[in-house]
Amino acid sequence: MKKAVGALLLLAGLALWELSVFHLVQHGTCASGGPYEIRNPCPHSTWTWLGLLVPAAVVGLIGAGILDVVSQAWAAAWLVSAVVSVVAVYTPGAREGAKTGGIIVGIVWGALGLLFAFLNVGDRKAKWKIPGRPAPPPEF
Repeated sequence: MKKAVGALLLLAGLALWELSVFHLVQHGTCASGGPYEIRNPCPHSTWTWLGLLVPAAVVGLIGAGILDVVSQAWAAAWLVSAVVSVVAVYTPGAREGAKTGGIIVGIVWGALGLLFAFLNVGDRKAKWKIPGRPAPPPEF
């Protein structure tokens, strides 16, 4: 039961995070208020999607913590966000100026995801081994 709750929380958090990323990247840059001329006003839903990012991350990390897969979930979230960012700017409804930003965000987040995935290769509890030094004693 504990693993099912963890998996549900992890998937719900990840889904809400990706849905928010999709909508934010699809619109691209925007502004609201201030004394300057605004070329791209923010849609009314911008603050809602921004506000949902934090609860999505918290729920997802709680689920990942229950499943003891926080570092793997972190890598997966960056990689999925990279794909979602690129897909968002090529779907109907994407603002024309959002393409470059979405691709850049996708490349950066993809690189972060690959970095975290690379750091997770092998046994995640293993310590780095230094040549010429004995391995640390096993943890119990």
